Amino acid sequence: MSSVVGIASDGDAPSNEVDSTPPVEAASWYEHLGASIDEKLEKAFTWWGTLCASRPWAVLAITTVLIIAMCVGIRSTRITTDPVELWASPTSRSRLERKYFDEHFQPFYRTEQVIIRAVGLDKIYHNTSDGVLEFGPIFNPEFLFPVLKLQQEIKKVGTARPSFLNDV
Repeated sequence: MSSVVGIASDGDAPSNEVDSTPPVEAASWYEHLGASIDEKLEKAFTWWGTLCASRPWAVLAITTVLIIAMCVGIRSTRITTDPVELWASPTSRSRLERKYFDEHFQPFYRTEQVIIRAVGLDKIYHNTSDGVLEFGPIFNPEFLFPVLKLQQEIKKVGTARPSFLNDV
């Protein structure tokens, strides 16, 4: 912002008023593009609003038909939760090799997930030199130790001996 000292209206005493109008700069290409897009959007939505306001029953009828069509469509929706189905194409090499192996031998691996959530536990607060840090309830020892025990039990499933990281 630039300050300009001007001449008072009576012509004799200087004025200490600050001119708050910014200097006029040429508009950039992006500003012209933005103004053009803004103008076109304004015209399009004005036309759309006028059309909807002038034919409310048609808008309601069309909207009702679309909602009914979507409700019918959602009944035929099949939700896939199998990670192999989600992440591997049916024609991918790894998927075809797995299918061959499963058909000729026994399945060599199963893709499984265990999702654990801490419910009803308090947050953990830890004092540091920078102040108190807040951690979620997943770091609560009442949650962590049973989860560790569960993990160790899962690792024992199907093995007669304990498994270690280097066995994997």
